[in-house]
Amino acid sequence: MTTAEFKEQTKGKAAIVYFSAKWCSMCRFFSPRFDVWAERYKDKDIVWLKVDVDESANMAIDFHVEEVPMIVAVTIDGGIIFKGLKDNINEKKIKELVGDPS
Repeated sequence: MTTAEFKEQTKGKAAIVYFSAKWCSMCRFFSPRFDVWAERYKDKDIVWLKVDVDESANMAIDFHVEEVPMIVAVTIDGGIIFKGLKDNINEKKIKELVGDPS
């Protein structure tokens, strides 16, 4: 995915982007959790994207991704409101990011 493709897919919407790599064992562990959240909160007006840092190096550079797995939450206007690694990403944080008060 290029930065231009990202901007097109997220135009007018917030996004939660999961950066990972095929060689990353923790990413393989964390990926199913991201899939569950994307499915659970699909009714929110948020784009859920997975980005492989090796296949989309420019995206990783643009978002200053230095470690994987990493989640980046992006506002409608493209601002980054959260960057987190596996240690600080959990259901509570995802609910906060998607605006789910339950």
